[in-house]
Amino acid sequence: MPVFPAEIIQSIVEELPTPFEQAKMCLVSTQCKAAALPVLYRHVKLRSLKMTTRFCATVNKFPARGNYVRSFIVEPEAGADKWGDLLEFTTLRRALLLFSQLEHLHIWIPSYDDDLFHTFTTLTLPRLRRFACHQPSFAYDNLLGDFLARHTTLTELCIIRPFGYQWDNPSRPTDMSMSLPMVPLPALQSYSGSYSYFLRLVVRNRRLAHASFWDIPQSSLDRNVLVHRLANALAQASEPIPGPGLKLSILGDAFGAEAIPILARVLPHLRTLEIGPFVNPPCRLHPTTLPIISSVLKHLPLLTTLSVHSSADLMDPMRAGTNGNRDEVVKQDAVVLTMWAKLCPSLVASRLHNQHWQRLPVPGSPWVMVS
Repeated sequence: MPVFPAEIIQSIVEELPTPFEQAKMCLVSTQCKAAALPVLYRHVKLRSLKMTTRFCATVNKFPARGNYVRSFIVEPEAGADKWGDLLEFTTLRRALLLFSQLEHLHIWIPSYDDDLFHTFTTLTLPRLRRFACHQPSFAYDNLLGDFLARHTTLTELCIIRPFGYQWDNPSRPTDMSMSLPMVPLPALQSYSGSYSYFLRLVVRNRRLAHASFWDIPQSSLDRNVLVHRLANALAQASEPIPGPGLKLSILGDAFGAEAIPILARVLPHLRTLEIGPFVNPPCRLHPTTLPIISSVLKHLPLLTTLSVHSSADLMDPMRAGTNGNRDEVVKQDAVVLTMWAKLCPSLVASRLHNQHWQRLPVPGSPWVMVS
């Protein structure tokens, strides 16, 4: 067999459609195997803990392969399987120490064991830019905080609270963010997940361009206090006008559309805004809410997309003056969107009452329902 440059063989491997086909190249020759292994190990996505254990065992057996891994994602389906024994858990921890060139680490395990955070105390990944994991319980939080503080070059971060998440002491309030050490992440551009964990981050360079919150804790605090706290933290982390703008999504059950006026006044540089429930909306989107939204759109000169989710459908009897008539409901929403377009000329797309609308680029800027 003729000898080809490694770059050519690697390009051939990259063009193969599946990892299974790429793995076959390892059987062709020693040269092909050397070119194929970096491709096979570059992006690893594991959908079960059994696959995770097998992969990590292979890396532990051949440590040099750990240097090929750039992206390592463990995301089994919820309830699919659990760690069989301590050996499987230890296998993962040992393998993580070998991924010295890792750029993206994502570990979401349904049967999550906080003890895994002990591994983060020894991990230093100089090339790490994207990281995602569960939020630890209070006793292990300092381990995750120290890990993040050593990786100040992170640009993307996702911290989610596991289902049924509880602090160790039930007497503690739901939001413990104010009593925990702050974490400096000056290069952060995108954050998603826990509302309370975001309040601990310090993004001094105002680089944050995207934020998505999947839970807003039900708290004894007034809803307006929660919104103001979040809005002020976002304002300090993102670049104001004339910057590129902030894309914001809030999917939580603590508040809904009533948060928009506060967000608009504190964050005039919003480019997209999505408000909706994570499980079920606390209340239906009442028609009287629409004029309230209209009154603050003048504060959002960069806004291009506004989505207000609700449980109300087109036949909702709460829709004033429609009598359950679909055509009347559509007409009413079109009137509202036309008014919004005049108040906010940059607005081009919207989701209202579970229907998607698009603004057409023609004189008068009419709106059409696209779903």
